Amino acid sequence: MSVPIIQGSTEIPTEYKRPINTLLIHTMFQINEKGKHFFLEPDTAEFLGKTAAFRLENEAYARDGKVVVNLKYGVGRKGELMQVTGNGNKINLNDPYLKG
Repeated sequence: MSVPIIQGSTEIPTEYKRPINTLLIHTMFQINEKGKHFFLEPDTAEFLGKTAAFRLENEAYARDGKVVVNLKYGVGRKGELMQVTGNGNKINLNDPYLKG
């Protein structure tokens, strides 16, 4: 059975002027696509849906008041296994397990 992959991108407005070296994710996580939406509240799900802090391997910078966050994540994997890098105004969270 293949591992479901969550992949997406979001643009975050910010007035933060200094280099960004940490990303804090605090979100509800929608677990179904159709019908009535069902969410896992923060602190009830592994990684997505749970508040998590990540230190970037290299810094990112806001551009025009925006930072873009890209995510590619294999469901069931732990957050501490993610590679988190900054490049320009982009922050990339990648699951190394999915490369190849």
